[in-house]
Amino acid sequence: MAIRLSKYNSQGFTLIEMIVTVMVAGILMAIATPSLLSLNKPLRDGSLQFKSQLSLIRSKAISSSKAYRIRPKFTTTAELNANSDGKARNFVVEYADNCQMLENNATTPVVVRWQMASQFDLDLPPNIGIPTAATTLPTIGAVTTSATSSELDWTGGKVVCFDNRGILADTTTKIALRDFQGFNKAKLSAFELTKVGGADIYTYTDALTTIAPSSQGNPEF
Repeated sequence: MAIRLSKYNSQGFTLIEMIVTVMVAGILMAIATPSLLSLNKPLRDGSLQFKSQLSLIRSKAISSSKAYRIRPKFTTTAELNANSDGKARNFVVEYADNCQMLENNATTPVVVRWQMASQFDLDLPPNIGIPTAATTLPTIGAVTTSATSSELDWTGGKVVCFDNRGILADTTTKIALRDFQGFNKAKLSAFELTKVGGADIYTYTDALTTIAPSSQGNPEF
């Protein structure tokens, strides 16, 4: 019995089919690009990470009846260049009996007053970190405390520490985060901290111009 082989059409795409395909692909890319760009906002991500971290360590302070604080891990130019490309984006969390506890003593005999809580350490996205120089931000409306001077040295009277009741020890410490290499409108974000651990975020352009919040009251990045 003879086997009859079927014939396949070996003809390729026509020019019209290729043009239509390219046009459809272009339309889909045009629709998808704004959505993808809106997802790539490291300053927003870093700011929300930091805000969440404040809530986390406050909860830990309450549950453990200990004081918990967060501070920059590297505070000198040499440390920053050696460990994080010059960006102050790494934070450590420590705990002690109270927020007024003295710093650890490195001399002999060594006195360790603040214990490391390494499981709560925070690394912000690349190119997001604390400005390495003091940054004075403009006032937002009637909120005069939004004038922010942010430095790497959070010691002495400048601390972000929650006591065993979850109360922030000092609300005069203002925090600013900078996008060192970003293409979004917001280049700086500043935090207003409240006694009970709340944190309002404000954003600024590279020229330190205030960016108005959205109609829902959310910061615009």
